[in-house]
Amino acid sequence: MSNPHESSLRAERGSELVEIAGEKVALGYDPDGEVWFVRASSVPGLAATAATRDELLDELPLLIRQALLP
Repeated sequence: MSNPHESSLRAERGSELVEIAGEKVALGYDPDGEVWFVRASSVPGLAATAATRDELLDELPLLIRQALLP
């Protein structure tokens, strides 16, 4: 039996797949806007952007916790 929280999320071309707080998140970079963003995630409704990859990674744990609140 599969884990209900297990995600089949895969990184697409131009994405980086990371795991944060037990959730999978695909990060993307928009060179035109010079911004990093959440391309997809195992967390419904998770959306975020940041000027740098490190800033986005720093923000994601809190954003994931907030998105998972009832």
